Amino acid sequence: MAARKKNSATPSQGAPTPEGGTEQHHTGLTGAVESLEESDDLHPVLQFIVDHIKPLAAGLVVFLLVIAGYGYWEYSKEKALDEASNKLGEILVQTGGEKRIEALESFLQDVPAGMKDGVRLELATAYADAGQHEKAAAMWQAAGSGQGETIRVISAMGQAQALMDDGKNDEALPILENALAMSGESFAVPLNRMIATAAEEAGRFSRAVDALRELAESDPSRPQVFLQDKIARLEKMQQEAQTNNDS
Repeated sequence: MAARKKNSATPSQGAPTPEGGTEQHHTGLTGAVESLEESDDLHPVLQFIVDHIKPLAAGLVVFLLVIAGYGYWEYSKEKALDEASNKLGEILVQTGGEKRIEALESFLQDVPAGMKDGVRLELATAYADAGQHEKAAAMWQAAGSGQGETIRVISAMGQAQALMDDGKNDEALPILENALAMSGESFAVPLNRMIATAAEEAGRFSRAVDALRELAESDPSRPQVFLQDKIARLEKMQQEAQTNNDS
């Protein structure tokens, strides 16, 4: 049997050129693209792909780099939040009193945006515990700024309570009234309770009576005898105040 004749030119060497050199052909994707580019009989769709494959490939590389960069950014953000959460836990466990306030104030300056409101709430509580009611009210207000309705109502209640603890019931009342108008029935019971207390302390007995009546209607489970007795005493105080004003 005759031996098979070996091909004198390998694919990597290419075919001889008329000038005596060797025409270089590439293998893989580059070679396939070059072969398609030399073809004169391509479907229009395939021709479009051939004409644009190189810029498309470049665009794909850019897209992949953007995706990779976004993934790294997300990873870095989550890592930063985890580290900040651990740091906050250490502060709350290891410190108390003025040291806790100082640590939280310092931590608030550099904490990631996603945790700032959480730190503000902790600071508000720390201020209140330390009797710094004005700072507590301001921190409650800051924590609720730009948040959803529920968080804003809770923050308003915290702010109002801090003002009430500081004896500023007249300032607390409009905050509570706005929160009640915003929340509707969701927080009617605790808000009416706070409004009744603030109004009584501010000498606005008529508003306190209205709040207690609303409380009795919205929360039948509460001891009605106590509420009716409280309402009666407030109405008497209102009459006495009116009499003093008229005399």
